[in-house]
Amino acid sequence: MSNLSLIHEYVLYSLTEKGQIPFMNAEAQVCILAAGLLELLDAGCILVDEHKKVQIATDLIPQLRYLESLYLWIKYSKPMTVEKIAEEYSFSLNGKKLRTLTNDIGDSLVALGCAKFEKGGFGKKHYYIPDPDSLDEVLDKIRTQILEKKDPDRYTYMLVYLLEKSRQIKRYFSIPDKDQIKIKRREIKKSFTGRLQEQMLFYGDIVVTAVMAVHADEA
Repeated sequence: MSNLSLIHEYVLYSLTEKGQIPFMNAEAQVCILAAGLLELLDAGCILVDEHKKVQIATDLIPQLRYLESLYLWIKYSKPMTVEKIAEEYSFSLNGKKLRTLTNDIGDSLVALGCAKFEKGGFGKKHYYIPDPDSLDEVLDKIRTQILEKKDPDRYTYMLVYLLEKSRQIKRYFSIPDKDQIKIKRREIKKSFTGRLQEQMLFYGDIVVTAVMAVHADEA
């Protein structure tokens, strides 16, 4: 399996055996947006200005071409806060913007050999069947980085954070492991040092909190 990005791993973990993001778990869907924003921020493609509005900082790097729909929508929209971006996507949870973003990630997973594409059903929906071996590698990475390693990378930390926020960590981990992961994640957050780590965690909290707050208001 190729080295996957944060959003790749999040979507791969989230996909059901039938190849869909859980329909009844709206948090699982909106956290795809959160992961996409975090990747764009971490790559320096977007920034949050002094007015807390998201703006384009540089051209989209080729490695993030699967985020092109989100990047271009931000680029050609007026500057808006993270909360406003979350609101725009949340108002159309099953609509075009989020569906396009999800399908782009799914297509990228297929190209990497981590999922199989199928199309069918009403409206010819796209299905992305996760490759079991690729999924196992993500699960092993979480176990190794969070439960065993003293200094895990910030990307795995953010992956677990998103999975907790979207109520999905329990899908593949037992209750004791889930509780231990939660404890370890809190310890890890306190141990991170350096500007890049602090920026990732700071914006991670902002993005996920904003996305989840908008979803809560609409529920």
